[in-house]
Amino acid sequence: MYPSKNKLIGIAALAATLVGGQASASTYGPLANFDVVNDTGSETHGFEIEIEDSSFDHTRIPDTFGGLGRGFPSTVERYGAPTITDIPGFGVRIDYMATFGGGVWSAGTASSTSYVPGSDSCWSGGSIGYPNVPCDHFGVGTIGSPAKINYRWLVEDAAHPGTLKPFATNVSLPSPNWIVNPGLPGAQPVVRAEIEIPHPEGNPRGDAFWVKIYKTEVDHPIELENLLLDDALVAGAQTEIEWELLQAKPGAGMAFNEGALGAGNQAVVRRYEFYKYNKDWGSLNTYLDNGVETTYVDPLNGEVTACVVDGCNAPTADELGSFVGRQMAGFNLAAPVPETNTWAMITVGLALLGMRLRRRG
Repeated sequence: MYPSKNKLIGIAALAATLVGGQASASTYGPLANFDVVNDTGSETHGFEIEIEDSSFDHTRIPDTFGGLGRGFPSTVERYGAPTITDIPGFGVRIDYMATFGGGVWSAGTASSTSYVPGSDSCWSGGSIGYPNVPCDHFGVGTIGSPAKINYRWLVEDAAHPGTLKPFATNVSLPSPNWIVNPGLPGAQPVVRAEIEIPHPEGNPRGDAFWVKIYKTEVDHPIELENLLLDDALVAGAQTEIEWELLQAKPGAGMAFNEGALGAGNQAVVRRYEFYKYNKDWGSLNTYLDNGVETTYVDPLNGEVTACVVDGCNAPTADELGSFVGRQMAGFNLAAPVPETNTWAMITVGLALLGMRLRRRG
């Protein structure tokens, strides 16, 4: 059961943590805004970002999309500002939730398995037709590296009407794991973004995704507000990888991009566009493998064994499945000049920062 209280730190507590400064200040490390499609098959009434790391509490979550002090009202997305819940010994939950009253929910996200992404992010200032689109935009910035992050939709608990519970499976939206190599003295550091491909725990193989990757660098720290599709930093990013097929399977490593930042640059932004591989088509159609008719998807384990284009770097219309979502991920090499009191608590130095997304089975 998911009542909207019980240990909720929420907006007031976050404000107390940041007293004396502005909550909108950037931080070291990763920020991630993302558009995600509700493909659960039913209307949802919230979304949860769960940081599974006992070293984390609300003081290490200075930034949330639509949250306190972000420079715009909390009505930028249908669920308003999120609440932040400390769970001692476990970590932190960031919940975007509708309210329930008079037998109805204040908001909901429709479900679709065929959503076509638009030219803007899925928020009230972007998507045409919002709030009717089956897609939402969320985001969080952290101080330091969470050991594990889970994304999940929240649905009404049929056994306890008016309360929310996590959907049965986590959202399969990969997220980059940022790793920094300081490099030689006087040289710009090398910033690497790895993608850990989600798969059910205990299952050696997971869903297959097509991904496009775009990249840009800037000479100043970035904010969560920059990580919107219609922001110049994201919209103007250059194609880094046209297409690549990602699937968790034995022997498969992580896809990654790396390189030294350009002279004077302080932040890097990557945009990832994720689509499902059309496994229904791949399970029915075949190619010749040493003279043997073989399906593109192994019927025994779901592994994509081949693509129409060698190298799996250009999907055909048949192979390209439904849109899953997009990650607008940024990494700040250095924090901006701190304001008195606001960052006095922050003593973290530049370290190997990472964000891992693993999907629970």
